[in-house]
Amino acid sequence: NEFLMKAWQSPPTNKRDSVFTLLKLMETYVRLGDSVSARTAMNLLSTTDSLSGSIWSAQSAVVDRFGSAEERRSFADQLAARFPNDPIALGSAGVLYLRLGDLAKCGLMLARSYQLDSANALTALNFGVYLANGGYHDDAVPILKRALDLNNTSFLAAYYLATSYLAVGDVNNAKAAMLRAEANALRPEEQERIKQLRVQF
Repeated sequence: NEFLMKAWQSPPTNKRDSVFTLLKLMETYVRLGDSVSARTAMNLLSTTDSLSGSIWSAQSAVVDRFGSAEERRSFADQLAARFPNDPIALGSAGVLYLRLGDLAKCGLMLARSYQLDSANALTALNFGVYLANGGYHDDAVPILKRALDLNNTSFLAAYYLATSYLAVGDVNNAKAAMLRAEANALRPEEQERIKQLRVQF
């Protein structure tokens, strides 16, 4: 954070440098739980570039972490309306709707996001996890397989693929996916989820 602040306080070489530094500052403040600084960076980003779907998508992390339910819904609605053909923006809207418990809108956003860019690991993961959590395991399997192919170190893709295979009765593939998830499990909570999954075999 110290070096990011020094970069921001130095004369920017160009607009791109300014946006990059502000994005990194905002992400850091979100991780630190500093809502005031995160919102300050978010507001500065809005004045620097208010038309970019990627900027709006990044800002959604601030709204998701610190915003009220009303602010989350308003921001998600704006993402969906402003960027109907931007898969990352729609994916961010879907996540906000999910936090609000609006599963219908979440599903629409994530399905559209995947339809627009099925080669993006995040859009595939988000849609696959949504389907798995909704009990649509037959539909979830090929999408989660794709997400794992696109990012073979993803714990979530491998874990939800294992649970979906298990739900449709494909025990052999479920075990293989579980072993992949176990290899990708880095955090204690991920390792705990693997332990709980093992008892289902």
